[in-house]
Amino acid sequence: MITHPIPGARRAIAAGLVALCAAGCGAGQAPDPVGTAATRRIPVTLVPVRDSAITPPVRGTGVLATKEEVPLGFKIGGVVARILVDEGSVVRAGELLAELAQPEIGAEVAKAEAAAAQAERDLARAEALYRDSVIARERYEGAVTGAEVARANLRIARFNEQYAVIRAPQAGTILRRLAEVGQQIGNGAPVLVLAGGGRGQVLRVGLADRDAARVSLGDHASVQFEGVSGGPLRGRVTQRAAAASPGSGAWDIEVTLLDPMPVATGLIGRVEITPGRAATARIVPLAALLEGEGDSAVVYTVARDSLGAARARRVVVTVGLLAGDHAAVTAGLAAVDSVVTAGAGYLTDGAAVAPVPSGDTP
Repeated sequence: MITHPIPGARRAIAAGLVALCAAGCGAGQAPDPVGTAATRRIPVTLVPVRDSAITPPVRGTGVLATKEEVPLGFKIGGVVARILVDEGSVVRAGELLAELAQPEIGAEVAKAEAAAAQAERDLARAEALYRDSVIARERYEGAVTGAEVARANLRIARFNEQYAVIRAPQAGTILRRLAEVGQQIGNGAPVLVLAGGGRGQVLRVGLADRDAARVSLGDHASVQFEGVSGGPLRGRVTQRAAAASPGSGAWDIEVTLLDPMPVATGLIGRVEITPGRAATARIVPLAALLEGEGDSAVVYTVARDSLGAARARRVVVTVGLLAGDHAAVTAGLAAVDSVVTAGAGYLTDGAAVAPVPSGDTP
């Protein structure tokens, strides 16, 4: 089983393929053709292709964030009187962060208190009159209901007064400040965004469906940030979306960092995930690869034409990884049993060839 790619991943594959093609296509003289001028054939060496289980890494780019990012707002609307923190401020649980202007809120509480007191007096009079049979039961029950409504309104006013301020629900760091003093805020509108540190930091990555299908919860990962000293940070896949994002079509993956970062959020990082499940690939010698570009390359195989003559057939393949002197091809060789090594650099699609089997199997 091939499990480890050459360091540098896809860029290393691309660079390796380009180097191989340069070496294979430009060196030496073409081999002497076999046969007369009319039946001239290029001698080539064929090497069998074999299947193997591999674990090519899944790579992507994501944004560093905290697992808990909590938008904080006022329960009621009003004018912002004070904001006591700025972006980047470290806060304690329960710390006062912002508050609304109190005059209107205080007036609502005072009005509810006065209404509740009046309702209690009305209820006391109604109870006395009802005991003396001066008023009907319906009027007494109306006074009871009026007192209950007034008490409920007072509780609401006091609750709203309590939530005319914002306090930190947990310790953390202020990521964003979304309002300023004097601004009119609607109820529930976010004023601050708090990053809680209790559940760690994550890298949020969007993957194509073919890559997301290979990723499972618990897979190991390494994360690298530009400009951050030290080697790659350890990570683990802790969340995988159940469906693709409607807008981008990408599958959202969260990689939890096992090594903490001093920066709370915003850095762009590159991740390499090692899937726990192996994939099947076709293994070919590096000498068979030509025309490398990115993770694509070309190989030649041999097929018979309608007259039975051996002809070179050009096949475009996708290279999953390079390992030693072989390459794992993940697409393009489904119906190919052997590939050309020696002589491949002198072939064109359809060229007449004289295949010679090789005892050097991959």
